[in-house]
Amino acid sequence: MSVVDLREEIRRAAECPSSELSRYWHSAHVEVLRSLLRNPAFSSADAAALLQRKDLPGSIIEGIADLPCVRENYPLILAFLRNPRTPAAVSLRLLKFVYLFDLVTLSLLPALSTEVKRAAEESVLTRLPKLTVGERIALARRAPARILCQVLACENEAVLDAGLGNPQLTEDILLQVVNKSNAPARLILKVASHSRWSCRRSVRLALLHNPRLPLAAALKFLPHLAATDLSDLIENGNLSPQLTRYIERMAKRAPAQADS
Repeated sequence: MSVVDLREEIRRAAECPSSELSRYWHSAHVEVLRSLLRNPAFSSADAAALLQRKDLPGSIIEGIADLPCVRENYPLILAFLRNPRTPAAVSLRLLKFVYLFDLVTLSLLPALSTEVKRAAEESVLTRLPKLTVGERIALARRAPARILCQVLACENEAVLDAGLGNPQLTEDILLQVVNKSNAPARLILKVASHSRWSCRRSVRLALLHNPRLPLAAALKFLPHLAATDLSDLIENGNLSPQLTRYIERMAKRAPAQADS
């Protein structure tokens, strides 16, 4: 495109009627896009179309964010946050307007920057104390790791069941929760009987180290541990005297390798 043609495109983008605005949505020239934003006919529909572009320059996104047609337009707010080219400053400014479960969805987007993702998670966590049980259950089913750690710190069975079945939950995340001395007693019981988690060696050991694990649950795990595990429990664990005696007897006759 010649310089003369580019100047004409810039002029037309600023002055054309609304019916012609779409021809400039995909312009490769920043000057044309800036001119488009100055067009009095530019609407929220045009803004939405531009924000679908994954190659949209950050300066243009900032310009769109400052337009009156964007304010209080919730679909547009989400479009800004989903666009990987949106500057962090713009995203952080808009997060306060986002609904709870949209924040959760955003925090799971791979393209979201670490800074914005963490801010979205923080926004969810600040709302956690005011959530109903139903909202907590829904959150437990799909929350990312950082939020899930906080959601699991409760005594509600339905919330715990949902959280322990969350596909985002990994062994490392669960161990972070179980290894806390103040982990809820009901959570410890749920993990100890959970078909997915109770069969894992590291989880069993973490549970045995937790003072809130009932003796009956602990005794079910002991036959499946190796002699070295039993010795480590005695040396490193703040165990009850009763459990310590059981482990000492088990250690004397346990095989060198774990049974399972």
